[in-house]
Amino acid sequence: METIAASWGTIERIVPLRHPDYAAMLATDIRIEAMGGAGGTGPSVFSNTFSHALVDVTFSTSPFATDGTGDQPYMSTELRYGGQFHSLPGAAFKFPSDNRRVETDLGIWVPEVGYSITTYLNPDLDDDLAASLVGKVNSAVFLGRPVKTMRFDGLNASFAQTVTMQTTFQKQFSFSYRAIPWGQRLRPDGNWEAPVNIVSGDEAYLSADLNLLLR
Repeated sequence: METIAASWGTIERIVPLRHPDYAAMLATDIRIEAMGGAGGTGPSVFSNTFSHALVDVTFSTSPFATDGTGDQPYMSTELRYGGQFHSLPGAAFKFPSDNRRVETDLGIWVPEVGYSITTYLNPDLDDDLAASLVGKVNSAVFLGRPVKTMRFDGLNASFAQTVTMQTTFQKQFSFSYRAIPWGQRLRPDGNWEAPVNIVSGDEAYLSADLNLLLR
C-alpha cells in the first residue's frame, strides 16, 4: 500500500507487488498450485485440503509510470516510415543542356509516416468524437506536422474494470503523415494542387482539429 499526499489530504492505494530487485517491475500474473498432503488447518482456501501451496508470480514492466507522478493519460508512440512513388508527367520537364522535353513520365518518392499512438488510463472512450474525425486531415498543426499533412485513420480501444467497478480505457490511435498534403494531386504541368468537388466545392479530404483526440 502506498500513501500519496494531495492538497486535500492523503489517499492510499493498493498497488501490485514490486519485484524485490527491480522496482520498475510489477506483479502482473499469479499462478497457485496446491501441494502436500491433506489435513492442514487455517484460513487459507488450500489449508483445509493441502498443507502447502506453490505460488508462481510473473513480473513485467508497465507502459506508464506507477509512482503517482506525471499527467494523465500516459502516452506512447510507435512510428512506421515509408512512402509511395507518384508519376510525374514527363512533358512538364526538360533537359537543361538543350531544353529538350522529357518524353516519358517520371517517378517521385513522397515520404509517408504511420503513427500509432496509445494513451492509457483514459477516464472515458469518447467514441462520438473519434467517429466524427475518422478520415479527416488536420486543420491545425498536429504533432508538429503542417496543416493537411496528417490524416486520422481510426481507433482501437479496450477497457479494464477494477473490483470497485472503476473503468479506465486504453486507446490506440492511427494517423498517417504525408509530405505532400493529403488530397493534392499532380497537375499536367507537374505542380501539386487539391482538386475540389464540382458541386460542393469541397476538397476530397475534409479537415478538422485532430488535437481534440489527444486532450
